[in-house]
Amino acid sequence: MFLKTHQPSDYIHYLMAADKRITLNRSDDRVLKNYLKGYEGERHYYERAHGCGGLKLWDLSLHSPALAQFDFIHLYNGKVYHFDIKNYTGTVRRSGRQFVSEGEYYYQDILSQLNRADFYLTRFLREHGFQNEVVSRIVFIHPQLTLLEDSADPQIVKPSQVEEVIHFFSQDYQPTREEERLAQFMLMNHQSTHPHERIFYYPFQDMKKGIRCPRCRYIGLKSEKGLKKIRCQCGFSEHKKIVLQATIEEMLLLKNAPVSRQEIDEWTAMCPKAITRVLKENFQMHYKNRATVYSALKN
Repeated sequence: MFLKTHQPSDYIHYLMAADKRITLNRSDDRVLKNYLKGYEGERHYYERAHGCGGLKLWDLSLHSPALAQFDFIHLYNGKVYHFDIKNYTGTVRRSGRQFVSEGEYYYQDILSQLNRADFYLTRFLREHGFQNEVVSRIVFIHPQLTLLEDSADPQIVKPSQVEEVIHFFSQDYQPTREEERLAQFMLMNHQSTHPHERIFYYPFQDMKKGIRCPRCRYIGLKSEKGLKKIRCQCGFSEHKKIVLQATIEEMLLLKNAPVSRQEIDEWTAMCPKAITRVLKENFQMHYKNRATVYSALKN
């Protein structure tokens, strides 16, 4: 059972919304590309790990005393398994602690990062009275990776060995009460904010307008008259009101301020009656400089 799944940070959420609507600066573009590459690998492991027994958490951050992030945590048979997912492709050769791609790109501190996370996770458990053994592994998830090693390392799981990991966690395993208590304690101490992330807001007025497909990320979906759903050429389809609500929420994120009815009309090009209905049901109306603007409903 997955007790926690991944949610992008506010910064990543903003970059994903701004992507292809405006040219990202070099730093933001690099961060987003690295995130999407890593997320693809983690998503692949998540889908395969559904059949694993025990309690599972995807993307956990804990202070102990420094902040450490863990891709996947499995609580199983009295132990805490920590998996750091790497979504590398091509040929990578390993010599000692060094990992180098065929293009001579040096992957820095892979084992050091794993050992750091292992150290802080163990410290966190001991600090709070849990004696579970921690087992940490690097999981190379992409099937198109060839890892060349001088000798096998038990800390490393190759793509061909991922299935063995999945089968290791028996589906029939029933978590103990202590494991349930530990999982809930971890969730309670999860740090959802990232102190070093800062959002640089791009000019909203310069962004490309249009409805984005959440599957293929294409911008420019059209609402066809007479149809209840909006469809994309990639095969995605969803009810218009759901797509419209998500689009307005994305506009609010990108503008970092309330949006006007005129902006919503221009951005979505959807039926005015449908827009009015969605705004009334899901957003809060304000008056600003004789204009009507909308923001998210307060909790």
